Amino acid sequence: MLRWFIENKVAANLLMTAIVLGGILSLPLLDREVMPGIPLDMVQINVEYPGASPAEIEERICIRIEEAIHDLEGIKSIISEAVDGRGGVAVEVAKGFDTQQVLSDIKGRIDALDNLPEQAEEPQIQEAPWSEEVIELVLSADTDETALRDIALRVRDDVASLPGVDQVDIEGLRQPEMSIEVSENMLRKYQLSFDDIAGAVRRSSINLPGGSVRTDGGDISLRTYEQAYTAEDYAAVVLLRNSDGTRVLLGDIATIRDGFEETNSLSRFNGYRAAALIVRVRNNPDVVTVNEAVRSYADAAQKTLPPGVSLDIWLDRSEIFSSRANMLVSSGLMGLVLVFVLLTLFLRPAIAIWVCVGIAVSFMGALFVIPSTPISVNMMTLFAFVLVLGIVVDDAIIIGESIHVQIQEGLGDNEAAYKGARKVLKPVVFAAVTTMIAFSPALFIDGAAAKLTMPLSVVVILALAFSLIEAFLILPSHLSHLKPISDNPKPGSLAALRLRIASTLSDFSEYKYRPFIERAVNARYLTISCFIALWLVLMSFVQGGWVKQTFYPLIPGDNIIASVVLSDGISFSTTRGVIAQVELAAADVRSRLSEQNDGVDIVKNIRSFARENNILVTMELLPGEERGLPIEDVTDMWRQRIGFIPDTNSYTFDYHLIDREPPIKLGLTANDADTLAQATQRVEDKLATYDGLFGINNSQRSARTEILVKAKPNIDNYDVDREQIAQQVRQGFFGEEVQRIPRGRDEVKVMLRYPEQSRRSLEQINNMRVRVGDGVEVPISSVANLEFTQGASAIRRLDRKRIVEVVADTDYKTADPAKIVADIRANFAPGLEQEFPGLKFLVKGEQDAAGEFMLELVRLTLMAFLCTFGLIAIAFRSYIQPALVMSAVPFGLLGAVVGHLVFGVTMSMFSFMGVVAAAGVVINDNLVLIDRINQLRDQHSEIGRAVIEAAVSRFRPILLTSVTTFVGLLPIMLERSSQSEYLKPMTLSLGFGVFFASFVTLIMVPCLYLIVEDGRSKIANFRARKALA
Repeated sequence: MLRWFIENKVAANLLMTAIVLGGILSLPLLDREVMPGIPLDMVQINVEYPGASPAEIEERICIRIEEAIHDLEGIKSIISEAVDGRGGVAVEVAKGFDTQQVLSDIKGRIDALDNLPEQAEEPQIQEAPWSEEVIELVLSADTDETALRDIALRVRDDVASLPGVDQVDIEGLRQPEMSIEVSENMLRKYQLSFDDIAGAVRRSSINLPGGSVRTDGGDISLRTYEQAYTAEDYAAVVLLRNSDGTRVLLGDIATIRDGFEETNSLSRFNGYRAAALIVRVRNNPDVVTVNEAVRSYADAAQKTLPPGVSLDIWLDRSEIFSSRANMLVSSGLMGLVLVFVLLTLFLRPAIAIWVCVGIAVSFMGALFVIPSTPISVNMMTLFAFVLVLGIVVDDAIIIGESIHVQIQEGLGDNEAAYKGARKVLKPVVFAAVTTMIAFSPALFIDGAAAKLTMPLSVVVILALAFSLIEAFLILPSHLSHLKPISDNPKPGSLAALRLRIASTLSDFSEYKYRPFIERAVNARYLTISCFIALWLVLMSFVQGGWVKQTFYPLIPGDNIIASVVLSDGISFSTTRGVIAQVELAAADVRSRLSEQNDGVDIVKNIRSFARENNILVTMELLPGEERGLPIEDVTDMWRQRIGFIPDTNSYTFDYHLIDREPPIKLGLTANDADTLAQATQRVEDKLATYDGLFGINNSQRSARTEILVKAKPNIDNYDVDREQIAQQVRQGFFGEEVQRIPRGRDEVKVMLRYPEQSRRSLEQINNMRVRVGDGVEVPISSVANLEFTQGASAIRRLDRKRIVEVVADTDYKTADPAKIVADIRANFAPGLEQEFPGLKFLVKGEQDAAGEFMLELVRLTLMAFLCTFGLIAIAFRSYIQPALVMSAVPFGLLGAVVGHLVFGVTMSMFSFMGVVAAAGVVINDNLVLIDRINQLRDQHSEIGRAVIEAAVSRFRPILLTSVTTFVGLLPIMLERSSQSEYLKPMTLSLGFGVFFASFVTLIMVPCLYLIVEDGRSKIANFRARKALA
């Protein structure tokens, strides 16, 4: 086939054209998103229990659901959380089980439960939905909430109908609610109870079908249509009819408010009341197309909105995609240009051109297949193309250089192309296949980290596959027309420069490298010892903390989020004061940065949101390449302007593109709350002893005051039971839902309770009257005791036990979270578990994910290397030579450490993926070298001479592949924008790994080869002496 394509140039050109056209035609089919989607194998169970405390929800909902489902097959873990008015249970599905089947089993068990509270809503059971937020629209105006809500609902419906939009959520608006408020005095005056009023409303406000009347002219339906829909309708409900014919209406004794639910919340955008519309996509996302449609709609809709109402774009993720995509494309093109220049100088322009064309063909082939794979075009996919640039070029360089040598030796056009390609066929094919195998582990890893690494593997494997097709079926055909280069080029020409460089390189390899490698192989044991010592020294840099490590890469975004959680139970007026403090500081930063940048607004918008004691203020900045200011500096400026915030549970800033767990997250599980509290304090005290840790916090830091209503032993004297007391207290203070009325898409709750002012007074509780038998009223103090106590604001559970999570943030310049967690696990946790029997210590979050990921990666990588070993062993018919080929792989890690140390970059999971990528290139070089040694030995060369000659003859191609890989990645290494930060770990690992490993290939591997031969000779001599004996 190789010869046929060389001789049939039309076929080669048609194949190339088909691949390129396939890639171009596939472009519209590509899904585009910022980062890979991470679907969760989870089942969520949510139960609303309005008015209930976390402790009550834990006892009556969470524990009952846990006990019902814990023994089902396919459940990996059960995570529960109880907060005010709601209980949630998340079930993680075990690997290898169908989520829908597990969901069906869970639903069957929960449907069979008959002991959930009557006042609780029906459990909502669903697979944890995955969706990606692509853009937000913010409606802001100096207007009332009702008007803003009406506009927001209309805009939501319009946006939801746009092509590609799967979901639109509204944030910042309260749900409508009708409140019927009756004071205790009115109840006593008319001798009414809440049950009496609720019954009257339900009887009077009703729509009920009454069947139909079958007449000769047809059926006529009957229905009672008396449903109340407005406050006026409810005010006309009759409660009492007096003997004199007068009536007492609901409006006579109650205040009826048609407003919103009583939730303390606030939403502002640049200082005005605001509502956000969050646009999401799920299947086949295309952030660019969706965002263009939303932007076009927003521009048109703004003209139709009332005066003073603004519709702004907020958090447009297509800008993140576009800015980073542009940076990657420009870096890739610059790297390609540098590779072209190098190839032109080292080889010849025609070879350089066709090698670069081959790279493009490989990329187009990968794009042609990507729509058929589970991956999209995202930041990781685009980076994979830049990364693979330095890998796929190797095949073309080796084949092009081999054909070039054959042409210079005077062979005919087609024969030179055939022999040159055929000569390196085995090492190139096996090198490409082994590189594919090296990248394959990421295809089989589970979890969120795998979703980030899978695009890298898919692109590399596809690009390498098409690079083999291009290198052997297309490139030789294009190079077959080349003629030998004249030995006497015109002075000053490019050919003269190239000849001078080639001559210099040849002289260096012959007169510098040859003597050096001869001395190295003569002192081969010392040479190997030096390499091992160097490896140990540089690895100690990692262990000593000179090179910092983290699991997830710290990818900066273009938004800073200030998150403040105040103490539980704090007044909302205090929350308003804190949010004003944070907003004022943000406005000051905005003004100062504008002054420093000649009026350019670095800060585009400021959005604030608060609910109860939780505050989020987000500062949107210009894209990184436009603002020219590190986002870290803006964050520090904002933090300093805010200053001290009292009464906080937590106070953090985040500006990273990927939501990540805290670097240190420790879990404590036990059945006893006191044990958890004491152990939690011990863990926090321990964390406080480490330098570089801040923001130490736990999931149950603060408690809130609760009033427990406990029935007295003498309640039987009053003809009332505990349930009746509890029901009346709930009716008065939380309220009773008497009806739900439809209003557009909403269902409006109609709540009956005390007036708001009464419900904010402790005196009202003491003055409350309880209706006992025969309608008699008695003070609540007669039948119940009121006790003040401290209750948790949230209760979390893991696998049927309470859990408290202790978290801490890290200054990576002074602390290594992995080492801190390892130290705590080894030297502190065992003693803690011994001190508190029944306590279990867990490592959670990033370190737990890192441990699982690295364990799985190491296991799969070892399997991949075993496959690689087997392939090379088959190719070389040897067990020893595959080990020689793979001997340089660990030294790729050496280069990666040097690169991170020089550039001051923290090593992450992507750094190790870069090491794997470097391993593929290094194996390629070693394969070519060992294959050349074997060829020379087959020609009856002496072993030592064959090793020296092979090393010298392969000096130029090995140097060329290493330098082109390094230079191709150099633009990203030197990129200063924040967008490039997440790319640098892998880039540094690959670039420096290949560069350093080339020295290993050219110096250490020849020495190892001869050491192996020394061993063989000694074994042969030993056997010979034994045979003679």
